[in-house]
Amino acid sequence: MSLELVQEFAQQLPFRLREDVVGYARSVQAAVPDIFREAGITLDQRLAGQLVFVAGIKKLYAICSGTFWILDNSLHSLQHTQTYEVKIGSMRISRESREYEQLRDLLNDLDNTLAEQRLGEIVHVSSYTETLHWLRDGH
Repeated sequence: MSLELVQEFAQQLPFRLREDVVGYARSVQAAVPDIFREAGITLDQRLAGQLVFVAGIKKLYAICSGTFWILDNSLHSLQHTQTYEVKIGSMRISRESREYEQLRDLLNDLDNTLAEQRLGEIVHVSSYTETLHWLRDGH
């Protein structure tokens, strides 16, 4: 599991999202020696590859989750003013719109996939030293 695997799963993503995910994984790859040192773990290439792969997953999850919840909370807040949609570029998005449903479904699918792969909790681990310990301990 490594940067190559991140690039592989990111191929299906829209360009900007793909660049954000792969770029973030690259930055974690560059920081691997420091992360291992801070975690007090001897550098192991297999574990380092897993860490970089998980970094890509965490970035994808953060972008998808953050985007959905910002949109959902905005739509909820706007209901108090009897406004039921937001305009983003040329799109008008409401809770009934195709875009909202696609984003909600994407996040649900991502949550389900992470749960199936036993990675559901890893996206919520806050630091990479903790993530490294989580991976090493075989959670």
